[in-house]
Amino acid sequence: LYMGYYLLIIGRIYAMDEDLITPIASIVAVIFLILIIVALITSIACGFMISKRFLQTVDQFTKSIKQIKNEGLSHRLVIEGNDELALLGKEFNETIDQAERSLLQQNQFVSDASHELKTPLAIIKGNLDMLLRWGKDDPEILNSSLEISSKEADRLIMLCNELLHLTREMKVKCKEAINIIPIINQIIKEFEELHPDFTFTITIDSDKKILITEEHLRQLLIILLDNAVKYSKADSKKIELKFINYELKVKDYGIGIEESKINYIFNRFYKTDESRVKNSNSFGLGLAIAKRLCDHYGFKISVISKLNEYSEFTINLKKEEENDL
Repeated sequence: LYMGYYLLIIGRIYAMDEDLITPIASIVAVIFLILIIVALITSIACGFMISKRFLQTVDQFTKSIKQIKNEGLSHRLVIEGNDELALLGKEFNETIDQAERSLLQQNQFVSDASHELKTPLAIIKGNLDMLLRWGKDDPEILNSSLEISSKEADRLIMLCNELLHLTREMKVKCKEAINIIPIINQIIKEFEELHPDFTFTITIDSDKKILITEEHLRQLLIILLDNAVKYSKADSKKIELKFINYELKVKDYGIGIEESKINYIFNRFYKTDESRVKNSNSFGLGLAIAKRLCDHYGFKISVISKLNEYSEFTINLKKEEENDL
Protein backbone atom coordinates (compact mmCIF):
# COMPACT_ATOMS: atom_id res chain seq x y z
CA LEU A 1 0.00 0.00 0.00
CA TYR A 2 2.83 2.35 0.90
CA MET A 3 4.59 1.53 -2.38
CA GLY A 4 1.44 2.35 -4.31
CA TYR A 5 1.17 5.75 -2.72
CA TYR A 6 4.85 6.29 -3.24
CA LEU A 7 4.71 5.49 -6.96
CA LEU A 8 1.66 7.73 -7.35
CA ILE A 9 3.47 10.61 -5.69
CA ILE A 10 6.59 9.96 -7.78
CA GLY A 11 4.46 10.07 -10.92
CA ARG A 12 2.97 13.42 -9.96
CA ILE A 13 6.40 14.75 -9.06
CA TYR A 14 7.74 13.99 -12.51
CA ALA A 15 4.80 15.86 -13.95
CA MET A 16 5.88 19.03 -12.10
CA ASP A 17 8.50 21.55 -12.99
CA GLU A 18 12.10 20.51 -12.66
CA ASP A 19 12.78 23.20 -10.02
CA LEU A 20 10.27 21.56 -7.66
CA ILE A 21 11.24 17.94 -8.29
CA THR A 22 14.39 17.75 -6.17
CA PRO A 23 13.08 19.14 -2.81
CA ILE A 24 9.77 17.30 -3.04
CA ALA A 25 11.49 14.06 -3.99
CA SER A 26 13.77 14.45 -0.97
CA ILE A 27 10.79 14.96 1.33
CA VAL A 28 9.00 11.96 -0.13
CA ALA A 29 12.13 9.82 0.25
CA VAL A 30 12.43 10.85 3.91
CA ILE A 31 8.77 10.08 4.55
CA PHE A 32 9.12 6.77 2.79
CA LEU A 33 12.20 5.95 4.90
CA ILE A 34 10.32 6.88 8.08
CA LEU A 35 7.43 4.66 7.07
CA ILE A 36 9.82 1.77 6.44
CA ILE A 37 11.40 2.26 9.85
CA VAL A 38 8.00 2.45 11.57
CA ALA A 39 6.82 -0.69 9.76
CA LEU A 40 10.05 -2.49 10.70
CA ILE A 41 9.76 -1.49 14.36
CA THR A 42 6.09 -2.50 14.42
CA SER A 43 6.90 -5.88 12.87
CA ILE A 44 9.68 -6.48 15.37
CA ALA A 45 7.43 -5.50 18.29
CA CYS A 46 4.59 -7.73 17.07
CA GLY A 47 6.99 -10.60 16.46
CA PHE A 48 8.46 -10.18 19.94
CA MET A 49 4.99 -10.15 21.54
CA ILE A 50 3.86 -13.20 19.59
CA SER A 51 7.05 -15.11 20.33
CA LYS A 52 6.85 -14.14 24.01
CA ARG A 53 3.27 -15.42 24.22
CA PHE A 54 4.28 -18.56 22.33
CA LEU A 55 7.21 -19.19 24.66
CA GLN A 56 5.06 -18.54 27.72
CA THR A 57 2.52 -21.09 26.49
CA VAL A 58 5.25 -23.62 25.73
CA ASP A 59 6.79 -23.02 29.17
CA GLN A 60 3.37 -23.51 30.78
CA PHE A 61 2.87 -26.73 28.85
CA THR A 62 6.33 -27.94 29.91
CA LYS A 63 5.59 -27.27 33.59
CA SER A 64 2.21 -29.02 33.32
CA ILE A 65 3.76 -32.05 31.63
CA LYS A 66 6.41 -32.27 34.37
CA GLN A 67 3.62 -32.05 36.95
CA ILE A 68 1.75 -34.88 35.21
CA LYS A 69 4.96 -36.91 35.14
CA ASN A 70 5.69 -36.39 38.85
CA GLU A 71 2.19 -36.36 40.36
CA GLY A 72 0.12 -38.57 38.08
CA LEU A 73 -2.42 -38.40 35.27
CA SER A 74 -5.00 -36.41 37.22
CA HIS A 75 -3.44 -33.09 36.11
CA ARG A 76 -4.22 -31.42 32.79
CA LEU A 77 -2.81 -28.62 30.66
CA VAL A 78 -4.40 -25.21 31.19
CA ILE A 79 -5.77 -24.13 27.81
CA GLU A 80 -6.28 -20.47 26.86
CA GLY A 81 -7.34 -19.18 23.47
CA ASN A 82 -8.10 -20.99 20.23
CA ASP A 83 -4.78 -20.89 18.39
CA GLU A 84 -2.76 -23.86 17.17
CA LEU A 85 -1.07 -24.35 20.53
CA ALA A 86 -4.46 -24.41 22.26
CA LEU A 87 -5.67 -27.09 19.84
CA LEU A 88 -2.50 -29.06 20.49
CA GLY A 89 -3.10 -28.74 24.24
CA LYS A 90 -6.68 -29.96 23.90
CA GLU A 91 -5.54 -33.00 21.93
CA PHE A 92 -2.91 -33.70 24.60
CA ASN A 93 -5.53 -33.48 27.37
CA GLU A 94 -7.83 -35.85 25.50
CA THR A 95 -4.96 -38.31 25.10
CA ILE A 96 -4.24 -38.12 28.83
CA ASP A 97 -7.96 -38.68 29.52
CA GLN A 98 -7.88 -41.87 27.46
CA ALA A 99 -4.67 -43.03 29.13
CA GLU A 100 -6.12 -42.39 32.60
CA ARG A 101 -9.32 -44.29 31.76
CA SER A 102 -7.30 -47.21 30.40
CA LEU A 103 -5.10 -47.26 33.50
CA LEU A 104 -8.10 -47.18 35.83
CA GLN A 105 -9.76 -49.99 33.87
CA GLN A 106 -6.56 -52.02 33.98
CA ASN A 107 -6.19 -51.51 37.73
CA GLN A 108 -9.85 -52.43 38.27
CA PHE A 109 -9.43 -55.49 36.06
CA VAL A 110 -6.37 -56.68 38.01
CA SER A 111 -8.13 -56.03 41.33
CA ASP A 112 -11.28 -57.89 40.28
CA ALA A 113 -9.33 -60.79 38.78
CA SER A 114 -7.25 -61.11 41.97
CA HIS A 115 -10.41 -61.12 44.05
CA GLU A 116 -11.98 -63.85 41.93
CA LEU A 117 -8.80 -65.94 42.04
CA LYS A 118 -8.36 -65.72 45.80
CA THR A 119 -11.55 -67.58 46.72
CA PRO A 120 -10.96 -70.88 44.87
CA LEU A 121 -7.25 -70.81 45.77
CA ALA A 122 -8.10 -70.34 49.45
CA ILE A 123 -10.57 -73.24 49.32
CA ILE A 124 -8.06 -75.54 47.64
CA LYS A 125 -5.32 -74.52 50.08
CA GLY A 126 -7.61 -75.06 53.08
CA ASN A 127 -8.59 -78.55 51.97
CA LEU A 128 -5.00 -79.53 51.21
CA ASP A 129 -3.83 -78.29 54.62
CA MET A 130 -6.60 -80.25 56.29
CA LEU A 131 -5.59 -83.39 54.41
CA LEU A 132 -1.94 -82.92 55.32
CA ARG A 133 -2.75 -82.53 59.03
CA TRP A 134 -5.24 -85.32 59.61
CA GLY A 135 -7.87 -85.64 56.88
CA LYS A 136 -5.96 -88.09 54.67
CA ASP A 137 -6.55 -90.87 57.21
CA ASP A 138 -10.32 -90.50 56.94
CA PRO A 139 -11.59 -91.82 53.55
CA GLU A 140 -14.79 -89.78 53.71
CA ILE A 141 -12.99 -86.50 54.40
CA LEU A 142 -10.35 -87.39 51.81
CA ASN A 143 -12.93 -87.95 49.07
CA SER A 144 -14.88 -84.82 50.02
CA SER A 145 -11.77 -82.60 50.05
CA LEU A 146 -10.53 -83.97 46.73
CA GLU A 147 -13.95 -83.43 45.15
CA ILE A 148 -14.14 -79.83 46.43
CA SER A 149 -10.58 -79.09 45.30
CA SER A 150 -11.29 -80.54 41.87
CA LYS A 151 -14.38 -78.35 41.44
CA GLU A 152 -12.48 -75.25 42.51
CA ALA A 153 -9.65 -76.15 40.12
CA ASP A 154 -12.25 -76.36 37.33
CA ARG A 155 -13.47 -72.89 38.34
CA LEU A 156 -9.92 -71.58 38.11
CA ILE A 157 -9.50 -73.09 34.66
CA MET A 158 -12.79 -71.55 33.54
CA LEU A 159 -11.81 -68.14 34.92
CA CYS A 160 -8.37 -68.28 33.27
CA ASN A 161 -9.93 -69.19 29.93
CA GLU A 162 -12.38 -66.28 30.16
CA LEU A 163 -9.61 -63.88 31.16
CA LEU A 164 -7.50 -65.04 28.22
CA HIS A 165 -10.43 -64.50 25.87
CA LEU A 166 -10.85 -60.94 27.13
CA THR A 167 -7.16 -60.02 26.90
CA ARG A 168 -5.95 -61.70 23.74
CA GLU A 169 -6.20 -59.99 20.39
CA MET A 170 -9.05 -61.18 18.19
CA LYS A 171 -7.40 -62.10 14.91
CA VAL A 172 -10.18 -64.31 13.55
CA LYS A 173 -11.58 -62.84 10.36
CA CYS A 174 -14.78 -64.06 8.76
CA LYS A 175 -14.65 -64.08 4.97
CA GLU A 176 -18.02 -65.65 4.19
CA ALA A 177 -21.53 -65.26 5.65
CA ILE A 178 -23.03 -68.41 7.14
CA ASN A 179 -26.50 -69.81 7.69
CA ILE A 180 -26.92 -69.59 11.46
CA ILE A 181 -30.21 -71.54 11.74
CA PRO A 182 -28.62 -75.03 11.99
CA ILE A 183 -26.25 -73.73 14.69
CA ILE A 184 -29.17 -72.24 16.65
CA ASN A 185 -31.05 -75.55 16.51
CA GLN A 186 -27.97 -77.48 17.58
CA ILE A 187 -27.26 -75.23 20.57
CA ILE A 188 -30.92 -75.36 21.69
CA LYS A 189 -30.84 -79.16 21.48
CA GLU A 190 -27.74 -79.24 23.67
CA PHE A 191 -29.38 -76.96 26.26
CA GLU A 192 -32.54 -79.08 26.26
CA GLU A 193 -30.42 -82.10 27.13
CA LEU A 194 -28.54 -80.20 29.85
CA HIS A 195 -31.69 -78.60 31.31
CA PRO A 196 -34.63 -80.95 30.73
CA ASP A 197 -36.76 -79.02 33.23
CA PHE A 198 -36.67 -75.92 30.98
CA THR A 199 -38.92 -75.18 28.01
CA PHE A 200 -37.12 -73.65 25.02
CA THR A 201 -39.22 -71.95 22.35
CA ILE A 202 -37.64 -71.10 19.00
CA THR A 203 -39.10 -68.61 16.52
CA ILE A 204 -37.26 -68.24 13.21
CA ASP A 205 -38.59 -65.82 10.62
CA SER A 206 -35.46 -65.07 8.64
CA ASP A 207 -33.14 -66.73 6.17
CA LYS A 208 -30.46 -64.05 6.40
CA LYS A 209 -26.87 -65.22 6.27
CA ILE A 210 -24.60 -63.62 8.85
CA LEU A 211 -20.95 -62.66 8.59
CA ILE A 212 -19.63 -64.46 11.69
CA THR A 213 -17.63 -67.59 12.44
CA GLU A 214 -19.44 -70.65 13.76
CA GLU A 215 -17.22 -70.67 16.86
CA HIS A 216 -18.10 -67.10 17.81
CA LEU A 217 -21.80 -67.56 17.13
CA ARG A 218 -21.85 -70.65 19.38
CA GLN A 219 -20.07 -68.65 22.06
CA LEU A 220 -22.61 -65.80 21.89
CA LEU A 221 -25.56 -68.20 22.03
CA ILE A 222 -24.11 -70.17 24.94
CA ILE A 223 -23.43 -67.00 26.95
CA LEU A 224 -26.96 -65.62 26.45
CA LEU A 225 -28.74 -68.95 27.00
CA ASP A 226 -26.62 -69.79 30.03
CA ASN A 227 -27.46 -66.39 31.52
CA ALA A 228 -31.15 -66.97 30.80
CA VAL A 229 -31.06 -70.36 32.57
CA LYS A 230 -29.09 -69.00 35.50
CA TYR A 231 -31.40 -66.05 36.21
CA SER A 232 -34.71 -67.81 35.59
CA LYS A 233 -37.11 -68.31 38.48
CA ALA A 234 -38.13 -71.75 39.71
CA ASP A 235 -41.75 -71.22 38.68
CA SER A 236 -41.02 -69.82 35.18
CA LYS A 237 -38.45 -72.06 33.53
CA LYS A 238 -39.12 -71.03 29.97
CA ILE A 239 -36.75 -69.37 27.51
CA GLU A 240 -37.57 -67.89 24.13
CA LEU A 241 -35.13 -67.53 21.25
CA LYS A 242 -36.10 -65.54 18.17
CA PHE A 243 -34.27 -64.88 14.92
CA ILE A 244 -36.22 -62.27 12.96
CA ASN A 245 -34.67 -60.34 10.07
CA TYR A 246 -31.18 -59.58 11.40
CA GLU A 247 -32.11 -59.63 15.10
CA LEU A 248 -31.30 -62.49 17.45
CA LYS A 249 -33.27 -62.32 20.72
CA VAL A 250 -33.01 -64.41 23.89
CA LYS A 251 -35.69 -63.84 26.55
CA ASP A 252 -36.12 -65.34 30.01
CA TYR A 253 -38.90 -64.84 32.54
CA GLY A 254 -36.70 -64.60 35.58
CA ILE A 255 -35.52 -62.15 38.21
CA GLY A 256 -34.89 -59.31 35.75
CA ILE A 257 -32.38 -56.48 36.07
CA GLU A 258 -32.76 -53.24 37.96
CA GLU A 259 -32.91 -50.23 35.64
CA SER A 260 -30.00 -48.58 37.47
CA LYS A 261 -27.79 -51.62 36.77
CA ILE A 262 -28.51 -52.14 33.08
CA ASN A 263 -25.73 -49.77 32.00
CA TYR A 264 -23.14 -51.82 33.91
CA ILE A 265 -23.97 -55.44 33.05
CA PHE A 266 -21.51 -55.54 30.14
CA ASN A 267 -18.61 -54.44 32.35
CA ARG A 268 -16.01 -57.01 33.33
CA PHE A 269 -16.66 -58.77 36.65
CA TYR A 270 -19.92 -56.91 37.16
CA LYS A 271 -22.59 -58.99 38.85
CA THR A 272 -26.20 -58.30 39.70
CA ASP A 273 -27.63 -59.42 43.03
CA GLU A 274 -26.09 -62.91 43.29
CA SER A 275 -28.01 -63.56 46.53
CA ARG A 276 -31.10 -64.13 44.39
CA VAL A 277 -29.35 -66.68 42.17
CA LYS A 278 -28.93 -70.26 43.31
CA ASN A 279 -25.78 -72.25 42.49
CA SER A 280 -24.20 -69.40 40.58
CA ASN A 281 -20.61 -69.93 39.46
CA SER A 282 -20.54 -66.73 37.48
CA PHE A 283 -17.44 -64.55 37.35
CA GLY A 284 -19.28 -61.67 35.71
CA LEU A 285 -17.33 -62.07 32.47
CA GLY A 286 -19.83 -63.69 30.12
CA LEU A 287 -21.62 -60.55 28.97
CA ALA A 288 -18.30 -58.67 28.75
CA ILE A 289 -17.09 -61.39 26.35
CA ALA A 290 -20.36 -61.19 24.38
CA LYS A 291 -19.97 -57.40 24.10
CA ARG A 292 -16.38 -57.79 22.90
CA LEU A 293 -17.43 -60.31 20.26
CA CYS A 294 -20.22 -58.03 19.05
CA ASP A 295 -17.84 -55.05 18.89
CA HIS A 296 -15.39 -57.16 16.89
CA TYR A 297 -18.00 -57.81 14.20
CA GLY A 298 -19.66 -54.39 14.38
CA PHE A 299 -22.87 -55.83 15.89
CA LYS A 300 -24.94 -54.08 18.55
CA ILE A 301 -26.03 -55.89 21.72
CA SER A 302 -28.72 -54.44 23.98
CA VAL A 303 -31.11 -55.50 26.73
CA ILE A 304 -34.54 -54.57 28.00
CA SER A 305 -35.68 -55.86 31.36
CA LYS A 306 -38.37 -55.54 34.02
CA LEU A 307 -37.50 -56.47 37.57
CA ASN A 308 -38.92 -59.82 38.69
CA GLU A 309 -40.57 -60.35 35.30
CA TYR A 310 -38.21 -60.79 32.34
CA SER A 311 -34.97 -59.90 30.55
CA GLU A 312 -34.55 -59.86 26.78
CA PHE A 313 -31.15 -59.57 25.13
CA THR A 314 -31.02 -58.54 21.48
CA ILE A 315 -28.08 -58.78 19.10
CA ASN A 316 -28.43 -56.92 15.82
CA LEU A 317 -26.38 -59.18 13.54
CA LYS A 318 -26.01 -56.46 10.97
CA LYS A 319 -22.96 -54.21 11.14
CA GLU A 320 -23.76 -50.79 12.63
CA GLU A 321 -22.46 -48.93 9.57
CA GLU A 322 -24.83 -51.01 7.40
CA ASN A 323 -27.76 -50.04 9.63
CA ASP A 324 -27.13 -46.39 8.80
CA LEU A 325 -27.48 -46.99 5.05
